Amino acid sequence: AINNNVELTDLSTDAFKGITELHHLDLSDTSISVLPIIGLKNLKSLALQNVPTLKRLPPVLSFTHLETAHFTYAHHCCLFKHVDDVVEGENGLYKNNAQEIHHRICKQREISRKRREASYPPSTSDLWSSLMEQWFRDTDDQLDLDDDDLPAFDPSEIGATRCLAVEEVATVQGFYQNITCTPQPDAFNPCENIVGLWVLRKAIWPVCMAAIVGNVLVWVILGLAFEKRMRVHYLFMINLAIADLITGVYLAVLAVQDVRTGDEYYRHAVSWQTGWGCSMAGFFAVLSSELSIISMFFIAFEMAYNT
Repeated sequence: AINNNVELTDLSTDAFKGITELHHLDLSDTSISVLPIIGLKNLKSLALQNVPTLKRLPPVLSFTHLETAHFTYAHHCCLFKHVDDVVEGENGLYKNNAQEIHHRICKQREISRKRREASYPPSTSDLWSSLMEQWFRDTDDQLDLDDDDLPAFDPSEIGATRCLAVEEVATVQGFYQNITCTPQPDAFNPCENIVGLWVLRKAIWPVCMAAIVGNVLVWVILGLAFEKRMRVHYLFMINLAIADLITGVYLAVLAVQDVRTGDEYYRHAVSWQTGWGCSMAGFFAVLSSELSIISMFFIAFEMAYNT
């Protein structure tokens, strides 16, 4: 087994090349940063739990038979939800893989349909449709028409299966959305946007600007109205204004990041959450809340003491 090996940091691009019967791969508790895709096309189960160094996955279309996947980051499961971006992008690099999945699923559907039809006797409506079809066929045979006057043949009339009528992207999307993947995205680890509701995405901008500009004005007003006998009270008020301003900065950071990721937060989530930007935003959030609580406590204490 190659899992439970934190000293494993690199895998050759040809590490799994030529292994035709590789269906289950467990690389959990390792330190790899890149997952090679050669030889993994037929994987059915993939485990990459507790591998924080693996921040980016190869395109999910590299795995055409995957059934279960267990990752370290919840955002990696978002890749299965947005597989249409890979099908339509990547310069057609994985077009053959998408077509393979499409044809395989369509063939399975066709076989299942035929088995169901063979398992149940034809209903009255089916018999009626068959009789009407036969009647129209007999009527057409009696018509003396030139071939050039006839409409073009429908695909179903020249032997094409029902599978070919199914949209390829939708079929591939359905396949990947049915894969069992953990951990699942949630409210704290969304796929599309940092700020979920569109109302909040619109409201966050005026709120953060009001917090920044408003508290700067508080400093100005306190500076103009400064009285030496109330300097302690003013100090607490300034601290409260600083706390609220930091909250505004925190909201501004989230708003900018939300716009920057633009409905594709899952592509940037891991690098954002493990980078300095998210750490700084978290520091601002904690600092502002704690400073605000302490400032309000001392303001209330000072007012109660002086009354």
